[in-house]
Amino acid sequence: MTPTIRTPGRRDAGTASIGRLARAGLRRLTGVAASLRRLTRLAMPAALAGWPGLPELPGLPRLSAWAAWAAWAAWAALAGMPPAHAAALSVRVLGAQDAPLADAVVAVEVAGEPRSAPPGTTAEMGQRQRRFTPTVLAVQAGTAVAFPNFDTVRHHVYSFSPIKPFEIKLYAGTPAAPIVFDKPGTTVLGCNIHDTMAGFIHVVATPHFAKTDATGQATLDVPPGSHRLLVWHPALGADAAPQAQAVKLPGPPLTVRLPLP
Repeated sequence: MTPTIRTPGRRDAGTASIGRLARAGLRRLTGVAASLRRLTRLAMPAALAGWPGLPELPGLPRLSAWAAWAAWAAWAALAGMPPAHAAALSVRVLGAQDAPLADAVVAVEVAGEPRSAPPGTTAEMGQRQRRFTPTVLAVQAGTAVAFPNFDTVRHHVYSFSPIKPFEIKLYAGTPAAPIVFDKPGTTVLGCNIHDTMAGFIHVVATPHFAKTDATGQATLDVPPGSHRLLVWHPALGADAAPQAQAVKLPGPPLTVRLPLP
C-alpha cells in the first residue's frame, strides 16, 4: 500500500502563520517586560530619595515616607524582588508578682518606617456609663481621635498633659472636630463634671503596636530584623517613659516584666 503524502494546503499554511505570529507576539511581550524591569531598577531608586536615611538626588523631589514606601513596594513587585514577609511577635507583659497586665501598650519601632500615621487615620475614645471607653487607647502619632458621648448626661473632657493639652466643653453626642494627637507620649483624660472619670491615650511613633488582653498577651506582625521594643502601662505613670529593649525577629515569644510595686 502506497502511503499518502499530504501537501500542506491553504488551511495548514494559515495555521502555521498564526503560530508564527503568536510566537513573535510572545517574544515581544517578554522583551517589554524585561525592559520594564530594567527601567524600574534604574528609575525607582531615584524616586526613593525621599526614604529616610537615603541621600537626596539633585533635581528629584523628595517623597514622604509613606509615598516612598509605596514606591519601593511597586519597584519590588516590578523588579521581581521577593517581598519582606512579616514575622509574628508574641509578647506577654507581667507586673508585680508576675501578675498578667491587661491594657499594656506594646510597640515595635522599625528603622526607616513612618513615625506618623497616614492622613485620614482615625480612632475613637467614647464615654459610656460615665467612663472612658476604652480606658487605654493606643494610637500612632498623627491620628485624629473622636470623643463621642454615648451617655444621657453631658461631659466636659479635658487634658493638661504636655503632649496634647485640650478641652471639649460641655457636650452631648459627638463633637464636630476630632483631636489630632501628633506627638508620642501619654495623655491623661478627665471630665470636669465627673471627677471619677479617667482615661489614657498613649501615642506611639510606629505603625506596629498592640494592647495586651486580660492574660497580658499581645501579638504583632513585624518585619524580620533587629528592632526596638517599647512597653508602657498606666501603672507606670503618664510621665514615665516606656520600658525599652532590643528585639530580633523571627524569634521566640517574649516576656516583659514591668517594675511595678
